Amino acid sequence: RRMEWSHADATKEKEDEIEKLRGELSTMKVGWDGHIAQISKETVAKDLQIKMLQDQDSKLRAEMARHKEDVEKYKHQLVQAAERERSLEQMKVQAELDWQQRCEEIERSQYL
Repeated sequence: RRMEWSHADATKEKEDEIEKLRGELSTMKVGWDGHIAQISKETVAKDLQIKMLQDQDSKLRAEMARHKEDVEKYKHQLVQAAERERSLEQMKVQAELDWQQRCEEIERSQYL
């Protein structure tokens, strides 16, 4: 009889231990599931942020390329404007020289 009680006590202890371990396992599983869910949320958020930043990078690169084209166009326009200005300045100097020469010729012809 004592052996039966001892066996029943041992069985009860084992069952209690099994139940305790099942509870710990369940708690760990809930914690693990929560952890996995949190990591999944963070991963999705980071993936979305990466996608957004890649899109923004593409847009900025395209905008930068357009601005570079604009700058090159403006440089070309400045060079052309400088050439026109130089040409006009030369024409002005030549016109002044021509007028000066005409005036001198008229003065000479009056003295002759």
